[in-house]
Amino acid sequence: MRCPIRYKPGDHRVDSAFTFYYLSINCGAFISMIICPIAKSIFGWSVALWISAAGLLISIFVYLATKHLIKDIGSETDFQKMGTKKFVLTVIFIIVSICVSAWLLKNLSVTKWLLSASFLVVLAVMVKILLTIKEKESKIRFLVCVVLMFEAIFFYVLYQQMPTSLNLFAIRNVYHSIAGIPVEGESFQALNPFWVIVSGLILAKFLLLLAEKVKILQCL
Repeated sequence: MRCPIRYKPGDHRVDSAFTFYYLSINCGAFISMIICPIAKSIFGWSVALWISAAGLLISIFVYLATKHLIKDIGSETDFQKMGTKKFVLTVIFIIVSICVSAWLLKNLSVTKWLLSASFLVVLAVMVKILLTIKEKESKIRFLVCVVLMFEAIFFYVLYQQMPTSLNLFAIRNVYHSIAGIPVEGESFQALNPFWVIVSGLILAKFLLLLAEKVKILQCL
């Protein structure tokens, strides 16, 4: 019986592991975005959707068959058991969230007012916090956090356009070929996971090298 491997907060291996995990997700996304549109054009939408369902079932089977390999690896939180009370509250929260989200999608005017009000409240809180900070360094760090928050919002607004408006634009207004090779219009979505895979490999290697350099500097 092997000893559990527990990662401490700040362990750079966790960052690298998450990067590779994110890469695996995008590998599946890349393959599905290439295969399913081709299947749709040849056999129809039903076959394409069944291929997606089969891929999901295979993923679940692989997880169940191999989860014992990583059962002793993780952070402290991974080894904490979820009590019945927490599980029930989590399920209730998910169900309520789904119902509220469904209601908001049907009442867009209310949704817009809530989003506007939430934005104004958050902005007021940020301004208040900024005015109460005395140290110059802390104020600069807070401003950096604010910039990163708005950058994340902007990113996800654009990211959510990929399967909707950007996909429709590619289908209707773009020549369906790359370097003379015919490509299904829906398959242009595959460019996103493709570049994530390429940049992710570079980022994972960069994080490992950076961690090693930091470790060396700490020893000097």
